[in-house]
Amino acid sequence: GKLGKDVLGNDIAADAGETMDIPVGEGVEQRSDGRFYATQVGVPLIDTAAGISLQSTLTHSGDVNLSTGNIEFSGDAVIKGAVESGAYVFVKGNLTVEGGIRGGEVICGGDLIVNGGIVAARNVFAKGEIKAEFLDNSKVSSNGAILIRKSIMSSRVASGTTIQVGENNDGKVIGGLIIAREALQCGHIGAPRAVTTEIEVGADWRMQVTL
Repeated sequence: GKLGKDVLGNDIAADAGETMDIPVGEGVEQRSDGRFYATQVGVPLIDTAAGISLQSTLTHSGDVNLSTGNIEFSGDAVIKGAVESGAYVFVKGNLTVEGGIRGGEVICGGDLIVNGGIVAARNVFAKGEIKAEFLDNSKVSSNGAILIRKSIMSSRVASGTTIQVGENNDGKVIGGLIIAREALQCGHIGAPRAVTTEIEVGADWRMQVTL
């Protein structure tokens, strides 16, 4: 501590302070007393027992929308809810969306896993694979494979490798434009009296000007 003074101006010696032993965890190092430095990209966490650490994965509780604000993160991320209309998510690593994507825009530098469907999304892109329950009226593209469990409806979808719809040749592709560099696997393409369904296999969408 520092010296103090009484009302007469006399010095008052300060009591010796106690040294706080703060533990540091992953991604943090202490270089001098009271100063901590990050050694990796992450989210700061402070715990009374574990001390200070950095979590390499960003976890967002609930939906991402205009009220919560957009998400931009340099590592992996998990969204516990959905990405709603008007929201923007940019993640340099892998991204898991436990809900669906409903009208938002998502850019992912790794693999993208969506436990629900992708509906009315203006742009969804992943450098790795994309997995989702279904696609409806959305624009979706990836450098890797696109794996859809149920159906693709009225969407513009492009993969740098393969597109698989359904798990036992029971998937449906109805309407829209489908571009796969290597292969398209599905059980049904098009439907009577439905909108036109365009399929391109062997084309690389990345060489085209627009999707």
